[in-house]
Amino acid sequence: VRGCFTFLDCPIAMRTVLSIFIFVFFALSVQAISKRHLFAYGDVVPLYVSKIGPYANPSESYDYYSLPLCKPKDLKRIKQNLGEKIEGDKTQTSAYVIKYKEDIDDPKELCEKLVLNVEEVNKLKRAISKFYYFEFEFDDLPLRGFIGTVEIQTTPHTDIKHYYLFTHMHFTVLYNDNIGNSEGKGVVIYANVTSELDQIKELKDNQPLEVQFTYSVKWVKTDVNFDERMNFWHDIFFSQSASEIEIHWLSILNSFVLVILLTSFLAIILVRILKKDLNRYEKNEDDSGWKLVHSDVSVSYTHLTLPTKRIV
Repeated sequence: VRGCFTFLDCPIAMRTVLSIFIFVFFALSVQAISKRHLFAYGDVVPLYVSKIGPYANPSESYDYYSLPLCKPKDLKRIKQNLGEKIEGDKTQTSAYVIKYKEDIDDPKELCEKLVLNVEEVNKLKRAISKFYYFEFEFDDLPLRGFIGTVEIQTTPHTDIKHYYLFTHMHFTVLYNDNIGNSEGKGVVIYANVTSELDQIKELKDNQPLEVQFTYSVKWVKTDVNFDERMNFWHDIFFSQSASEIEIHWLSILNSFVLVILLTSFLAIILVRILKKDLNRYEKNEDDSGWKLVHSDVSVSYTHLTLPTKRIV
């Protein structure tokens, strides 16, 4: 029995301890990657549209397809969890087709050419004037950008605003194939979307518009591990509007406090009136109105006379 205190004298104990050590080591150092994040060459990496909204107020969001933009032929809504619903996400399929490690150098048509009427053009102009941004989901990675831009032309008498719609999106995707799986598949590490400023359409007053939306894709290899990809991604999209967001929440807080104060004052007044009325009732003071019948409710009548009609 004493010889079992060492590995050499007790082979069974040694194998047991080594097995436990190897299991713990791999459990701590290896992160299992879900199959839905593994892609082979040519596999379609799904890109979903999430929402649109004004840049100055990220808590205000709308359906992406509430604006006249390209829709897929088989539009479907993606199931969401509670957190996504609270944030206002409306995840749906998109017309973008991005395949793993396949570059798209020449602009590819997103959908057929759209013919926008005057009302749809005005809707886009209102959105661009409020700096509407869009949010996509690419393999669970958020992508954000603007749908257009505003150019202000200064004249001696007035400022003229020109509204431009971005018609081309360029996607840059980082991937890693060296993840140690036997299937030869890789993972997406990072993605970014940018708008081409030389491919825009001006939205003019009271004029319809024909527009063709396009996109391109560039895949770049990286050595970043899959479990580090969220550290690799930094959300700086809303950093410049932090002060505007703070002012927005301050207004909500002020409104909430005002409602609480008014409700408290009303409750205090009602309580004082009811308390005064109950005190009078307990002292039998001022028995008038409905108080005169309070003692007649439980009175039992021994002889009840009912009106009858005499038959002749």
